[in-house]
Amino acid sequence: MMARLEGKIALVTGSAKGLGRAMAVSLAKEGAVVVVHYRSSRKEAEDTLAKVKRFSPKSVMVHGDVTSEAEVSNMFKQV
Repeated sequence: MMARLEGKIALVTGSAKGLGRAMAVSLAKEGAVVVVHYRSSRKEAEDTLAKVKRFSPKSVMVHGDVTSEAEVSNMFKQV
């Protein structure tokens, strides 16, 4: 049976902790490849990525400041 989000990529901003982390894990459980984003919480983002990869092994982590257009553009290039 195919997961609802199989073949989809989800970039979850602020996914290092809290609600963002919960959303990233939920999306991975539904089959999405998740892009875990962080700005300053690298350790927490690494922990989130480890949880996400249990369900979506192709998921990755990106760093960036979402208030900077150049950094947001760079995040999308990494995906």
